[in-house]
Amino acid sequence: HISLHGDTILHKFTILENSIYLIPKRYYRILNYMNIDTLYLWKLVFPFRLSYDYGWPCIPHVESIADVRNVVWVLSFGLLIAIGVSAFRKKDGVVMWSLALTVIPFIPASNILFPVGTELAERLLYIPSMGY
Repeated sequence: HISLHGDTILHKFTILENSIYLIPKRYYRILNYMNIDTLYLWKLVFPFRLSYDYGWPCIPHVESIADVRNVVWVLSFGLLIAIGVSAFRKKDGVVMWSLALTVIPFIPASNILFPVGTELAERLLYIPSMGY
């Protein structure tokens, strides 16, 4: 993108598309995106009260490091890492494939590499649910 367009912004997100992108401090954006990724995991495991798109202000922002939701995402990502390490040590190919088929397709929708046009949408879990 940078080699083609330089620093030109092709699309500026509005508060209705991705309100987290508009948070001025990067640190708080990361905390919020991690919270959203935890909500994706929750929706994958417990698919209740589904919606095709959660826009602003459906999900309150994380505004402090002391927010309880930070503990939840640390524990959930820690559990995923522990499962992956355990499967690797035991050479459990089924679990490793399952994690790979869940995590790798989810990366583009996770707001980790670049912001996407929605904060949370179950429709982005269709392909990652193959591994689940």
